[in-house]
Amino acid sequence: MKKIIVLFILLASFNVAAQENSILWKVERGKAVSYLLGTNHVFGKTFLENNNAIIKALKDADVVLLENIETKDSIVNARQPFAYVNSLAPAEKTVLEKVVDKNVDVSKLTIRELLLLTQNYWDKFSCLNKKYKQDVLMMDTYIQNYALAQKKQVFGLEPMATTIDFVQNEYLKGVEETKMIASLKYKLDAISKGQIHNNCEMDQLYTIGKFKFTFDTILDLPIVTTRNNSWITKIYEVLADNKKAFIAVGAAHLDYKNGIIAMLQQRGYTVTPVAL
Repeated sequence: MKKIIVLFILLASFNVAAQENSILWKVERGKAVSYLLGTNHVFGKTFLENNNAIIKALKDADVVLLENIETKDSIVNARQPFAYVNSLAPAEKTVLEKVVDKNVDVSKLTIRELLLLTQNYWDKFSCLNKKYKQDVLMMDTYIQNYALAQKKQVFGLEPMATTIDFVQNEYLKGVEETKMIASLKYKLDAISKGQIHNNCEMDQLYTIGKFKFTFDTILDLPIVTTRNNSWITKIYEVLADNKKAFIAVGAAHLDYKNGIIAMLQQRGYTVTPVAL
């Protein structure tokens, strides 16, 4: 179990030289000013609406870039059910009904997808204050809906199918299914009993609009770095048009020597944090 827990918090592990800084960054080269937001999949609508600088940056943008603009519902629901679902007790399935969106068939999610969704739900339950905990509209969906309502151009940096493949092939790579099922059961049991965990540093820091960055370190984690290398081409294309862009990707993608902030700086952009 300890090994599983260590793997789960891998993306939240930080170098001892990490420095706290803003989750919102201004990107400048020439006249156009764009913004880069590091998102957190546990937070939603209320967090964004409570941060005027983020909303203003989104409102002023001509183009919005998100990780995805498709839902995964149709992809998941087209699958055959997985056998491991039969190993879950009725009480565990009841908890999953809270964790998984009602449009998605729980039995057709992979064990890795269920672990991610359950961990996010448990993080939200354990780490967020009351006003943020009640959100059902998550950050990416809110940003996309806002941008479309304002008639802005909205682009996805990768197809949803690509994201799903990364989760399946890279997340908890090499971990046996029996161990993942045991971890899922443990988390579902904790949620059903109202137990909270104490691994809240990242979410508590995010609550005040900050993240721990380690720009002096190279990250070797394909689920982050391979996607960065793919996304940056589209980001460069949009910024080269001198349009005001709002780019929202997971905060981990901004970090490290091979993260998006460093890549933009290497390309000649001035990237500076915005106080929230």
